[in-house]
Amino acid sequence: MTSAALILSIKPTPPGDNIVASGPATVCAMCAQPIASDQPRRRLSSLGKSFTDFAWLAHGSKGICVPCTAVGDRKFLAANMRGIACSEGLYPFKKNNDIAYWFHHLPPPPFTITVSSAKMQHMHWKVPLSTSRELFFMYIDGQNYTVRHQKVLEAIDANRAFRAQQLEGLDPKKAAKTTIRDLIYKDWKTPFTAALDCAATPEQTAAIRSLLPGELWLFTRIMNIDAESVKKPDPI
Repeated sequence: MTSAALILSIKPTPPGDNIVASGPATVCAMCAQPIASDQPRRRLSSLGKSFTDFAWLAHGSKGICVPCTAVGDRKFLAANMRGIACSEGLYPFKKNNDIAYWFHHLPPPPFTITVSSAKMQHMHWKVPLSTSRELFFMYIDGQNYTVRHQKVLEAIDANRAFRAQQLEGLDPKKAAKTTIRDLIYKDWKTPFTAALDCAATPEQTAAIRSLLPGELWLFTRIMNIDAESVKKPDPI
C-alpha cells in the first residue's frame, strides 16, 4: 500500500477529469506502483505549468495512478495540509494539542503524517508510509523526517526534570505560569543549548541535543503538554 492509496481508502475522492481508461503498461510517476495497460491513469502531459516537482517523478513513467491523482486535487490538498491518516480515519495534526495527542497515542500502522504550511503541491504522494510506532516518518514543508519515538519521550522527561529543578523554591502561583521559555530565554539572547549547558544536568542536555530535526520539531511543540490532558481530535 502507498500513502496515497491509504488516504484514498479512508477518504474516497474522485480523481478528476484528466483520467484516461488505458495506455501502455508503466509505473506511477509519483508512487512507482505498477499500472497495467488496461488500468486507468492520468497522462503526465496533463500536469499544469504550476507543477515544478519533475525531479521527484519516476524516470521513464508514462502516467500517474488514480490514487495519486485523487489526493493531488487542489481542493483535497487545501483541506488536508496538516493531518494524520490511519485506519481510524483522517485527523488534524495542526494544533499543538492535536500533535501531542497523536504522539502519545500513535495509531496502529500503517499511517502517514503530513504537515504543510505553505507548499501543498502533491505533497501526499511524497509522504513515506510509516509501518512502525517506534520509528516513523513525517513530511514537513517539503522534507521527509525520521522520528525515533523513544528519543522524543526521553527529551520530554529531561525537559520535565529540568523545569522542576528551575521551579524549585518558587511561589506555586508563579511556578504554574512559568514555561521553559521563561527559564532558558530570560533575555531572549541566550541560545537554547547554552542555557542547557549552564543549568541542566549532562543527561538532560544529552537527551535534548541528541534529537534529530524532525524530533526537535515535535519536542518543541509538545514538551510542556500533559499527555493525559489532551483529547482525541475530531476527524477531518
